[in-house]
Amino acid sequence: MQHVGWEGPGLIAAEAMTRGLQFNIRHLDRGEPLPDSEAAEALVVMCGPLGVYESRSYPFLTGEARLIEDLLRRRQPVLGICLGC
Repeated sequence: MQHVGWEGPGLIAAEAMTRGLQFNIRHLDRGEPLPDSEAAEALVVMCGPLGVYESRSYPFLTGEARLIEDLLRRRQPVLGICLGC
């Protein structure tokens, strides 16, 4: 999940492609929907200038926290970079 345009997956995406992994970037700042927690096999949460406590300004953060919690509960891999930690 990408929060702002300039904080993309960079080398993470390049390595995923090298390994033949399928991935889908969700641009949350553009209003794209969160991934379906049942369909997600893993999750990478990128960084950005916002904070996890700013759900009033960034309403997607509430759903994002639930999604992360759901994947962790199901023992699916989650990599959090900065904001995603």
